Amino acid sequence: MIQIRTGTFETNSSSSHSLVIAPKAYTEVYSYMKNEIPNHMIEDGVLYLSKYGGLYFGRSPFQILYTMEDKIRYAYACTEYDQELREELIKLIKKLNPEIIRVSEFEYKYEEDRYREWVAEGKPEKEYFWVKHPSVGTDEAYLQSWMEQHNFTLEEFITNPHYVVIVDGDEYNYFKDMWKLGIVKDELYPK
Repeated sequence: MIQIRTGTFETNSSSSHSLVIAPKAYTEVYSYMKNEIPNHMIEDGVLYLSKYGGLYFGRSPFQILYTMEDKIRYAYACTEYDQELREELIKLIKKLNPEIIRVSEFEYKYEEDRYREWVAEGKPEKEYFWVKHPSVGTDEAYLQSWMEQHNFTLEEFITNPHYVVIVDGDEYNYFKDMWKLGIVKDELYPK
């Protein structure tokens, strides 16, 4: 396998998500995070995760997830089938801002209220059109495998700018975009 993304752990030749571990010097110079979730993101004690970009991370569109908010959303989507890690994430979210009492997958309160009314009326949950299930596309265990392979914790992933996730699909031809951003090595991009 040829590594084409600079400083990136790649899973295979058609990686859809990659973990970038930035050099320590980079993160010291460009450290932009505080270990807290800003109050403007919380409404009546609820953190509405979809409000800040949604919970679907497939192979497109091309995204670079580097803010704490981005990585919280990504971790939430990655833990859809891992309830133990999901509970750890929710505890971490509450630790990062003690004003948070609950985490919601919805974008707005009114969407969540409509959903609850729908369910209260006895209608099937899975048919509700506002439900946007969290998903990371092809493999829900990306984050868990990276944590194991590179020996970092969920809190380190969320709060440290050292860890960045690139969401892309090779079939969507984002190669040029990655080259422009300096993610792909110059010698691998035909000019």
